[in-house]
Amino acid sequence: MPIRLPFMLDETDTDPTLSAVESFLVESGMTPTAFGVQALNDPTLVPELRRGRECKRATRARIMEFIQAQRRRAA
Repeated sequence: MPIRLPFMLDETDTDPTLSAVESFLVESGMTPTAFGVQALNDPTLVPELRRGRECKRATRARIMEFIQAQRRRAA
């Protein structure tokens, strides 16, 4: 069994919203900083999600609403 150090994260340790954000970043070409600023006025949002930040339900909803609005705008 591999040793798991407390600072090591795997996919089960990340907020479920991160995969949606990562997909959106790839499809849109938006930088992580721009995404955080435009979605929540938080330039550190994506790096913190990548490091294991957990979002409240309302924050997740705001992120997903932003992604959906951007996709509608691009269509």
